[in-house]
Amino acid sequence: MDTKRQCMALKASAGSGKTFALSVRFLALLFKGANPSEILTLTFTKKATAEMKERILDYLKILQKENLEDEKEKEKSQNILKELEEKYRLNPSFVQNRAQEIYQRFLNAEIRISTIDAFFQSILRKFCWFVGLSANFEVNEDTKAHQQQLNESFLSALNNEQLEELSVFITQCLSYDSYTSDSVLEWLRFLKNKLYLFDPNKKDPVFDEERFLEKLRSLNQQIQSVETASNEAKKAIKCDDFREFLNSSLTWLEKKSEYRYFKKFKDEIPTLESECEEIENDLKRYYEARESALFKKFPKFIQLYDKATSKIQSLDFDAIKDKVHALLNGYEEMPAEFFYFRLDSRIAHILIDEFQDTSLNDYKILAPFIDEIKAGIGQAKWHRSVFFVGDVKQSIYGFRGSFSSLFESVSKDFYHDNLEFNHRSSPLIINYVNTIFKKAYQNSPTAYLEQKYPKASSNNHARDGYVKVSLVADERELLLKQILQEAKNLLEHRIEPKDITLLCATNDDALEIKNYLQENLSAIRPSTESSAKLSQFVESKIIKNALEYVLAEEPYKPFYKHSVLKLAGYLHDDVIALAGFNPKKESVAGFVWKVMELFELYTECAQICLELAVGCEDANEFLEKLEAKEIASFKAEGAQIMTIHKSKGMQFPYVIVCERLGKPKTNNSNQFLEEYDGTELTRLYYRMKNREVVDKDYARALDKEEAAKDHEETNVYYVAFTRAELGLIVVAKDKKGMREKLDLAPLEEGEIAPVISSQKEPLIKSVLIKPHAYGEQVQEIEEEPSDYEKNNDQEAINFGIALHKGLEYQYAYRIPKKSVLEYLNYHHGFYGLDYQALEESLELFENDAKIQALFKNLALRGEVAFLFEGVVSRIDVLLWDKGQNLYVLDYKSSQNYQQSHKVQVSHYAAFLQTQAPHFKIQAGIIYAHKRLLEKLWV
Repeated sequence: MDTKRQCMALKASAGSGKTFALSVRFLALLFKGANPSEILTLTFTKKATAEMKERILDYLKILQKENLEDEKEKEKSQNILKELEEKYRLNPSFVQNRAQEIYQRFLNAEIRISTIDAFFQSILRKFCWFVGLSANFEVNEDTKAHQQQLNESFLSALNNEQLEELSVFITQCLSYDSYTSDSVLEWLRFLKNKLYLFDPNKKDPVFDEERFLEKLRSLNQQIQSVETASNEAKKAIKCDDFREFLNSSLTWLEKKSEYRYFKKFKDEIPTLESECEEIENDLKRYYEARESALFKKFPKFIQLYDKATSKIQSLDFDAIKDKVHALLNGYEEMPAEFFYFRLDSRIAHILIDEFQDTSLNDYKILAPFIDEIKAGIGQAKWHRSVFFVGDVKQSIYGFRGSFSSLFESVSKDFYHDNLEFNHRSSPLIINYVNTIFKKAYQNSPTAYLEQKYPKASSNNHARDGYVKVSLVADERELLLKQILQEAKNLLEHRIEPKDITLLCATNDDALEIKNYLQENLSAIRPSTESSAKLSQFVESKIIKNALEYVLAEEPYKPFYKHSVLKLAGYLHDDVIALAGFNPKKESVAGFVWKVMELFELYTECAQICLELAVGCEDANEFLEKLEAKEIASFKAEGAQIMTIHKSKGMQFPYVIVCERLGKPKTNNSNQFLEEYDGTELTRLYYRMKNREVVDKDYARALDKEEAAKDHEETNVYYVAFTRAELGLIVVAKDKKGMREKLDLAPLEEGEIAPVISSQKEPLIKSVLIKPHAYGEQVQEIEEEPSDYEKNNDQEAINFGIALHKGLEYQYAYRIPKKSVLEYLNYHHGFYGLDYQALEESLELFENDAKIQALFKNLALRGEVAFLFEGVVSRIDVLLWDKGQNLYVLDYKSSQNYQQSHKVQVSHYAAFLQTQAPHFKIQAGIIYAHKRLLEKLWV
C-alpha cells in the first residue's frame, strides 16, 4: 500500500486539472475507508465548494454504473479509475465493486466541504460562549460598515480624558502624512494580535531638532562659500525649516561626497563626508524617536479598542478569524489544547484547495490540526492524511493577506507532485506562456515548471490556437483604439461576442473600455461585473415596495401598490391583492417569504433579501440593511470585461489582455511596513518619507516588500495569459509596464478558429417585454441611455424624473393630482424640486384639450418596455384607438437634446412597425415646463 502520499503537496499550474485531482483525492480517502464526515475540505470560494461537491457526486454515480453507453461518461470513468490506481494503488475492480456502498455512505454523511471562512465561522459558533458571543451572532459582509461600527463603539467607551489623549495621539500619527483619523483606528484593530512587536521597555532615542538644523545650515553655508559650487549644489540642502527638509530630495545625503554636484569640490570641504554621515545618523535617530514615541502609546489604545469592541455581536470575516485565533491560542482559563482536542476528534483528513491564497492568520489556526495529523501518520496507514493543492504563480491576493511562500515552507517535508499537462489551452498558447514566464520567473525562489499539451486530449480546442501581441505608444486613446481593433478582428472572423473576454487591471479600466466599445463597436455588446446595491434590483424593489405599502398611511398606499405591480409586470388595471403584515404576530422574514411566493421571486437577489430579513427585529431595520447591502452584478450580454483578479479560476475561448490604461497608484494604504523571517512577522516599522535613505534595516524591509509586489505583478500577468483556451491577444504599451516586465515583442502566430463547443441561441431582434416577465433573462440587452445621463444639472434631472412620475401616476394609475403632488414633494422636495413649476406643468396637460381627448378616448398604457436592436427602451405613453392607429408619446421637460429626442421616438415607432406592420403609427414628443407646452410630431 502506497503511504508516501499521505502528506502531499500538489503543484497545479493553470488548466492542469486541479479540481479533478482534488476530487480524486477525496474519492481515494473514501475507498481507503475514511468516514466522509471526517474529511475536512477547504476552498476559498462558494463556487469552488459547490463544484467540489458536484464533482464527487458525479464521479461516484459514474463509478457505480456497470455498462456505460455515453462516451463522455466512459472516458471520465476510465480517467478516474486510472488515477486511483496509479496514484493511490486502488484496484479498478475493487473501486467499482464498492462504488455503490461508498455513494450511499457519502449521501448519508455530514459532508465537511466548505469555504475556509465558513469553517472558521463554525468553530466560533461552537465555542462562542467562551469569547462573549451568542450562538446567533451576525456575520457582516460589509467590512467598511463593520469597521465604522467598531470605531463608534470604541469612541463612545472613552471618557473625556482618554478622548483628549487619543486626539493628541492621532495628531502625532498623522503628522506629515495624508492619512485620516479613521485609518488610525483601523490600525488599532490590525495590531490587536501583534502586541508582542511593541517593546514597552525600549529606551527612546534622543533627537534635537534645533541642533540638527544647525548642522544642516553649517554644511550648507560651507557649500555656498565654495566658488566652484554649481547652483544645483547650492540648492541641494533645504534647511529653512525641518518639515521642508523632510519633504525634500535627500539624494545628496544618500551619496554624500560622491553626489554628482558635490564631487567637483569635495576636496575643498575635507569634512564633507563625515558631516554628511553625522547628519545621516542624526536623521536616523529622528525616525527611530518618532516611531518609538508612537509605538509606546499603541498598546494602551489597542487594549482599550479591544475591550470596547470585543462584545459586539456583529462580526465581519476578519473579526471572526481574530476571535478564532484568540480562542485557539488559549482563552482565559481554558488552554488551547481543550478546544483543538474537541475539534480534532472529528477531523482525520484535511484537503486544502488554492493553498497559495492562505493567509498567515488562516494557517496559524489550521497549523495545530495539520501538525497533529502529521504526528500520527506513522502509527496508522491512511487513517490520517493532509493534502494541499495550489500554484504559487497564481498567488495574486497579497493585498488581502495571502502569503504565497507558505506553500513551500509548510510542505517542505511533504511528498511533492506536479500536474504537468495543461488541458485548457491550445498548443500555441501553452508554448508561448512557457517561453514568456520561464524567463520572467528565472530569479524566482520557485522554479518555473513548463507545461505540456496532452497527446490524447479530449480538449475541444485541440488545434494550434492563436497568439497575438500588439505594442502601442503609452497613450490612453491609442490603447483603446488597439483594443477596439482586436475586438473587431475577432468579430470579422465570426467569433461570437460571448466567446470574447477582455481582462484589465482595474474596475475603472473595465468601465472605460466598456463605454469605448459601446460607442464604437456596439455589435460586441460589452458588459462588466460591478458591485451594485441590492436595493437596485427588481426583485428587491418589489419586496421593499410591498413592505412600504403595508407600513404607509392610507393616502400613500396606492403609490407603493402600483410600484409593486408595475415592477412585477402587471397591467394598470390588473386586480392583485398584496400580502398583509402584522408585526406583532409575524416576523419580517415571514412577510418577505409571502411576497416571494406571491410573485414567484426565487432568484439570488430575492434569497439574499430573505437572508437579511431573518436577522431583523423590525421592518425598519430590514429596510436599512436592504439599502446598505451590496452584491456582485453581472449581465452576460456578449463580450465580458473584468479585472484579472476576478477572472482567476475561470477560462474563456478568446482573451484580450489589456495593459493598464493609466499609471498605477503609488500610495501605500498601510502605514506599517512589515518584515518577515520566513513566515514569522518579526518587526514593524512606521512608514516615513525618506527613511530608507538613512536606515539600512528599514531599506532592507522596503526592498523585500517591493520584491514581493514585483513578484505578485508577474503572477497577475501569468493568471491573465492562462485564462485563454483558443486565442490569446495582448495589447501592451511599447515602453515599460508589461512589455518590459515580460520582455514582450510584437507577434502574431496561428489562426483565429471558430469555437466548436459554443452553442448559441439566436439573437432576439425585437420583442415586447410582456407583463410577468420582469424576472426572465431577456438576452443580449443594453439599457437605453437617458437624458439624465447626459445632464449635469441635478435640479433639472430631479424635475424631469418627478414630471415623468407625476404624469404616469395621474394618467396611467388614475391617482388624483393632489395626492400625486404631495407624494412627489415628499420624495423629491429635499433635492431642490421646483414644486410650483411641477404643478404648472401638470396643469398644462389638464388644460390641453387635444391631449385630454387622446387620453380619454384611446386605450392607454404607460411605461411600455421593449427590446429592439439589442437595446431595451421604454415608451412613456402608448395609445391605441382600437382600430389601425397607434400613438407614441414621450414626455420631456427640456428641449436641450431635441435631435436625440426625435431619434429616440423614431426608434420606438420603428419597433412598433415590426410588431404591427399594417398599423399607422404616429410618434410625438410633448415638452412641458412651467407655462410652456409644445407638441412635436415626428
